[in-house]
Amino acid sequence: MSRKRIMCLIVPLLILIPVVALAVGFDWTAQQPGNFNDENNWEPDSFVCYPDCYPQTCNDDATIEGTYGLLTTVYMSTETIDDLTLAPMGEFADVTLDGQGSKTTLTCDSLLIGGTGGEVWLRGKGIIKTEACP
Repeated sequence: MSRKRIMCLIVPLLILIPVVALAVGFDWTAQQPGNFNDENNWEPDSFVCYPDCYPQTCNDDATIEGTYGLLTTVYMSTETIDDLTLAPMGEFADVTLDGQGSKTTLTCDSLLIGGTGGEVWLRGKGIIKTEACP
């Protein structure tokens, strides 16, 4: 096999590997109110995070589950992510996204609201917008 043919096969793989590695799913882990853009409040499903380890790119998925009997409050920041799942799990397991009085917009490709109980609240001028990532 010629050197040119080998390069034609290897170069596309080298380009594809970093793109695949950047797709990360995140689960909200904070036990008290916390900021969306604080990496200490998230558990990634990968050891590869760039540049910080919280949902912030069109490849990132975020899941915020409410815990039975607790109010989960997330102070929003303006971010664009892939998929957002809000899932109160059990009675009184409310999930609140709070813009803290400023117009913050969380843009996501898709929004899923599910769970087994509780409620989802949006307050404080926070906006969730669904549109395809560029």
